[in-house]
Amino acid sequence: MDRYRCTICHAEHETLAGPAFADVAAKYAGDRLAVSKIARDIRSGVRSGAPWHMPPHPEVSPAVARTMARYIMSLSAGTPAPREAIPRLCNDDAWPRPESLACSLFRRWRPIAVD
Repeated sequence: MDRYRCTICHAEHETLAGPAFADVAAKYAGDRLAVSKIARDIRSGVRSGAPWHMPPHPEVSPAVARTMARYIMSLSAGTPAPREAIPRLCNDDAWPRPESLACSLFRRWRPIAVD
């Protein structure tokens, strides 16, 4: 998931620009077509009522999108996914870790409350 920069907008249990992966899993809990729906959304993008929309990611193959979706569905609120459930979608030497400059700056950003 690092390869496709999912962690710029999403985290396992924290809402960033996009919903937390655990929240996505909760939304689809009990839906037997959840993996297919999430994989489709990864590749097609999502437009919702929120101020941000997820762009389409056609560069993600259908098989990789399904792997990502299975990982997302393995999460539940407050429980980290087992290490073996985390998909290895890239060579760690070839891609920066999620703590790249862009990710670290984005994670430090928080909206300011205006009175």
